[in-house]
Amino acid sequence: DYHVAKNRVPAKIQQLLQNQLKIPIETFTGNIDIFHGPNYFVPPSRKARTIVTVHDLTFEFFPETMIGRDAAYYKKYVPISMQKADHILTISNSSKKDIIERLKLPADKISVTYMAAGSNFAPISNKDVVESVLKKYRLPSNFLLTVCTLEPRKNLVTLVKAMSALRKNKKNEQKLVVVGGSGWKNDELFKRISELGLEKDIIFPGYIGQEDLPALYNACSLFLFPSLYEGFGIPPLEALSCGSACICSNSSSLPEVVEDGAILIDPLNADVWAQQIEYLLDNPSKIDELGKKGLLQAKKFSWKKTAQETLAVYEKITD
Repeated sequence: DYHVAKNRVPAKIQQLLQNQLKIPIETFTGNIDIFHGPNYFVPPSRKARTIVTVHDLTFEFFPETMIGRDAAYYKKYVPISMQKADHILTISNSSKKDIIERLKLPADKISVTYMAAGSNFAPISNKDVVESVLKKYRLPSNFLLTVCTLEPRKNLVTLVKAMSALRKNKKNEQKLVVVGGSGWKNDELFKRISELGLEKDIIFPGYIGQEDLPALYNACSLFLFPSLYEGFGIPPLEALSCGSACICSNSSSLPEVVEDGAILIDPLNADVWAQQIEYLLDNPSKIDELGKKGLLQAKKFSWKKTAQETLAVYEKITD
């Protein structure tokens, strides 16, 4: 049984009051049994048991990829939230290991609740649906795909270098479609594209919503994800759920998420990325095989399972 406690105080003002003046959450919500902070922070509380979800430790391992003062803010306040919370949730065993080793927190205080792809991410048998989405965004029928915010941690420069190598060797004529919001600190990315003369070979349609994104996963020849660091990695799982053949970075949580459902590569080795892209495009049977493995791997994850495991933690801390 539950009820919703509405809070009419703007989030930024509330966070300031809680961090600086240590005002308890019950001041804003009334009496509650549990407060779950789903995004790194928990406020002070009078009696409520508290849980914080920490997705990853980018602020520890890749602070230079974050915006402005965010890294310093997270580095100061996230460890405090984790220390005072009754329990910590994180989204992969990789992130749990990072928290234990980097912040010296006990393993029994941390539970892993995996994320999942939405139910609309699935193979699409109706080709007209896929073709209409491609037409909507003026995309070619054959293309390579990556999905991410345009920011340094996503390591798109590796794909740019790989595309350049493929063009020089005349091994690939497919364009790279980069779906995602404009992000931050991406001047180097566009500078590299210009230097290598790839302006016509890489397409940036911007952010595409969940209603159209499954069609792109279904349409692409290959899905590519060279991220340097992830807490989980939703886009590769979405790609696998749609039956896409996936080449993925072997860093952080990604091997844990995709297992043998994708080809795993060093995110910084552009030559190997180019070689694997060329190999798969030359071997359609390998693409089919990889797509089938990916579909099987994707079935291991569901939001229902995530909810059940989260509820089990709620029950555990209130026993």
